[in-house]
Amino acid sequence: TADEVSLEMGCHPYKKTGKPCVRSVTYNPPYSKMAYSSTWANDRMGWRHGAGRLNSYQAWSARHNHVGQWLQMDAGSVTSIEGVVTQGRRHSSQRVTGYKVSVSEDGKTWSTIECGRVFAGNQDS
Repeated sequence: TADEVSLEMGCHPYKKTGKPCVRSVTYNPPYSKMAYSSTWANDRMGWRHGAGRLNSYQAWSARHNHVGQWLQMDAGSVTSIEGVVTQGRRHSSQRVTGYKVSVSEDGKTWSTIECGRVFAGNQDS
């Protein structure tokens, strides 16, 4: 199985609930449930470069343009996630072009999904 192959490669598969999704919900948490590695100009959460929610007036812009910057969301409890939605900065060419997804049950110990696969982000259309 895919899980067995992942284990042989040294990857630990994420837990699956076995329960099918019965409806689709886009989780767009309040800023109180989000954290960032950094923000451009040290802007506070929810303000200018710290406005990282979907459909915000601007975007989250990391202080440093290099690998290792992150955006974290707290779902409040263990939750099945079926996908991730990203969005580039409005009226700008700034966007995340690739990202990894990590999961945690306690906010301290993290595991990347799909062995650290880099998912495609946004592109200019």
